[in-house]
Amino acid sequence: MTMKNWKKIALLLALCLLLCCSAVFASAEAVSGVAGDFAYSIPYGTYAVITGYTGEGGQIDIPAAIEGVPVTSISSSAFADVREKVTDVTIPASVTKFTSAFAGCANLNNVTIMEGVTAISAGAFKDCASLTEVVIPEGVTTIGADAFSGCGALTSVSLPASLERAIGIGLEAVQGVYFAGTEAQWSALANQLALPASAAVFFADGSQSAAEAPAETPAYSFSLEAAKPADEDVHTHDWVDGPDTATCTAGGQIISTCSICGATETVYTTAKGHSVTPSFKENNTIVLTCTRCGKEYTGERINGIQWPASARDAATVCANRGYHLCKLIERTATCTKGGLSESITCATCGAVLEGSYEIGPRGHWFRDWQVIDEGTCITEGKKQRTCRNCSYVEVKNTGYNLTRHYVCQNVGFRAPTCAQTGYTGDNVCIHCGRIVVSGNVLPKSSTHGATEIRDITTSASSSTGYAGNLYCKVCGQIIQKNVEAPAPSK
Repeated sequence: MTMKNWKKIALLLALCLLLCCSAVFASAEAVSGVAGDFAYSIPYGTYAVITGYTGEGGQIDIPAAIEGVPVTSISSSAFADVREKVTDVTIPASVTKFTSAFAGCANLNNVTIMEGVTAISAGAFKDCASLTEVVIPEGVTTIGADAFSGCGALTSVSLPASLERAIGIGLEAVQGVYFAGTEAQWSALANQLALPASAAVFFADGSQSAAEAPAETPAYSFSLEAAKPADEDVHTHDWVDGPDTATCTAGGQIISTCSICGATETVYTTAKGHSVTPSFKENNTIVLTCTRCGKEYTGERINGIQWPASARDAATVCANRGYHLCKLIERTATCTKGGLSESITCATCGAVLEGSYEIGPRGHWFRDWQVIDEGTCITEGKKQRTCRNCSYVEVKNTGYNLTRHYVCQNVGFRAPTCAQTGYTGDNVCIHCGRIVVSGNVLPKSSTHGATEIRDITTSASSSTGYAGNLYCKVCGQIIQKNVEAPAPSK
């Protein structure tokens, strides 16, 4: 192959690579919009997130797909404006991560979760006071802390065999639990759930047992805020401000876009007002021309306001001298204090060509919350947000973090014997008393302890003339039959 052909092939490969890269970047562009009653975001072109709701409440059926891509998660604030109006919710199988979107829905009485969810976050249904029963589908492995805290009417819960971790989820009023697993699996969950002692547990094979309350209940209480939704990417937004669309006479808006995830936020702005420069006609009439929109003002009025007589006289003097100059005086309002709007004043004689008026405080324009302290099991976490305009910092507590335990110890270890099973012990936090990792049952030991010979009878085959059975004194099991025995004492 000639060098010329090789160059052609290299050029074609480079072109293909460029087209592929363009397609990738295009597909990764964030998209957002509204479909029916649901606001949504498609961050990377492969899945959709429900970010808001504009409907009337009542029965809410989360869509399985939007714009041809599956809906995989729901923002924790999606239904913040209609929490009191939600009565029924259906979560489709496409949703894999469930957040605290419906926490505080006091009138929610029915929840249908299709199989597909793998984790239910902390505080997911917290304070849903009308919820009476819940069916957690197979596939869910984790239920976060306080997921059902404050659900005083919740008396029946169905739990899947796939459930592995569910510490302190808040089942204080539950009377019956339907567990799809075995009794052995249940033994690893019972202490985590902290059910009422009177609650009955029904297993998949039809057997039943009473829930065992923990032997000791640690003296502590927590008020937890729902954890950050797992469906949202954890990053600090890199905001890029768009142009201010306000004109001289009409208000507008500034749309800021995150360069990482494509999220947007909008701030509405007021009219800019005219920014003028002076010029003069042959008769020394002052002409003010706006540098933004090009509009000219002549005579005795500007923006519909009559110039004061003193200003007209002073302006005439300056104009006759040929050096009437204007400057912009602005005492802008801050986030917390009022101020004055713009005024146009002659830099030479002080004539006010356009008067100002008082305006109120702007109010803070905050960036997103940022976590500054994750917290521990005994210390509350903190988050803060900063005002874009004045850098004012607001700090807020985020509650206790039950995933951070610094020092743990083994509690409840029991060595196995030939008579009973043992227990590896629970890994318990010494600060808050919570079980961080539950222990496992150890099988009975195959080694017997002290032994003794019983059932002694005469035997012709024994050198002593007697034989008996060798028993374990601990478990009472026969270890060996027909062993030589000493003559029984008289």
